[in-house]
Formats: sequence, C-alpha cells, structure tokens
Amino acid sequence: IVFSTDVVYTGNPQVLAAVNPAPDGPELDFERIEITYKGILSNGEAYPLSTIPPSESGTYMVFAAYRGDENYQKIDNQKEIKIKPIELKTSQFFTEKPITKIYDGNTSVPEVALKGLGNSGVVDADKNKVAFNYRTANFLFKDVKPATANLVILKEITIAGNKAKNYIIVDENQGTKPLSSIDISLVAGILPKPVEVFLVGQDKV
Repeated sequence: IVFSTDVVYTGNPQVLAAVNPAPDGPELDFERIEITYKGILSNGEAYPLSTIPPSESGTYMVFAAYRGDENYQKIDNQKEIKIKPIELKTSQFFTEKPITKIYDGNTSVPEVALKGLGNSGVVDADKNKVAFNYRTANFLFKDVKPATANLVILKEITIAGNKAKNYIIVDENQGTKPLSSIDISLVAGILPKPVEVFLVGQDKV
C-alpha cells in the first residue's frame, strides 16, 4: 500500500492511496481493493466516509485495504493526508484593465477601476467561484506625475465565494501566511484632467 504525501488543491478529485502488486508478482484482483476517505474540509464541514476521492482542501484519513486472494494475503493500513489550499501570491493580483482615473485632487479609487480583480493562481474551474473583497482602496499619490511610481493600495483584502477555503493569500516578500486578510498594492496611474478654454467675443467701438 502506497500513500500520497500531503498534496495541494487542484480543483479535481485526488486519489491519495494505491494498492500495488509485488514486483514481478501476479496481478491484483481490483475488485478486492478498497480505498475510502473520511475527514474535515477547510471550511469546517465533515467529509463522510466515501470511496469517492476528495477534491476540496482539508484533512483526511485515508483507509486502504486488499481483501486477499490465492496469491496475496489480506492487508490494510491508514494514513492522515492533507489537501492544502493553494497559496495566492500578492504579486499575482490583476484587474481586467490597467488601473487609471482622471485627476480629481484626491486618492480615492473609482470602483469601476478595479473591475475584474483576480489572481492568476486561481484554477480555471474556480474563476467564477472565487472573489476578492477589500475594506478600502486608495492611490498612494493624488498627483498625475508623482516622484515615484503610483500604486493603488487595497487594505485588508479577503477571499470570498464558494471555493474560498481552497485558497490562502501569502506575501512572498515577507513569507507570511495570514489567516484572513492582507494588504496588497497594484500598479496604477492618474491621467491629466482635460481643461476646456472658452473665448467670448467682445464688441468695441
């Protein structure tokens, strides 16, 4: 019996154990192989005893057995295995379009500027099942051409959605792994505000 080591969430069911025949030995009767799973998901829900390989992140007890036949004796074993959440790096965040706004004298960020906020670490199957919330969003500088590159700072960003518990945001620069939220920064820019000039004709004698 061969068990997997701890694995990372992929969005797909993961077989965490295998029962193999002896090297150069006769084949196994696959109907006599039994692999079952039981555990706790990362969202706290129970994963009841099942022969279906788990796909969600969590901690599972994996039971593997062979009922025995004329060539092999009965054998069974068990092991605790974790499916770990995917680590989303702060540098992997993006928006649908570059973040910009017209100069208005303050650092506020229009909601439309952050449309399509996402992270490239999210698996394709979860794109519509994972969202990112934040407490506040502000430009670092209010001017069009600051001394250093402008950024948008998102405060206390969190993961939401049906598949949120399969992900965790990490700051690769500090090696921290927050339990709930983190601040991130995105490259942004402020565009000059157009100014219209009106000339009014004035008659004279």
